[in-house]
Amino acid sequence: MIRSHRRSDSRAGVRKSGVSPSMVPSQMDSRFEELRERSQQNLMTFLNRELGLGLTFAKTAKLQARMHYNLERFEHARNHAKMALDAARVFKHRITDAKIRRAFERRAEELDKFISSLEPPPEIQP
Repeated sequence: MIRSHRRSDSRAGVRKSGVSPSMVPSQMDSRFEELRERSQQNLMTFLNRELGLGLTFAKTAKLQARMHYNLERFEHARNHAKMALDAARVFKHRITDAKIRRAFERRAEELDKFISSLEPPPEIQP
């Protein structure tokens, strides 16, 4: 019979998290705070990248309109800009720092205004 080398008891999962049963409460509080901070940093990285992606799509839509490209390409880029903005806004309630949340909301509002200001390209005359 072949035996697995994996531990099946409940302590195995505890050790993977970086918290051992022998830690005192202050060490666990410190570790929790580190994890919470890292989680917020990862969230902000994601949200900033989504807003950046939305801005890139919005700029692409503006370029499509300015260069008189077809309406389909313009709408594609504008819709993807809206999707990126919407995806970022879904997670804004998870931002724990009020100052950072306000800064995010300002950036999101600026992007929303930019997207709303985009006009489709004029009809190309043959």
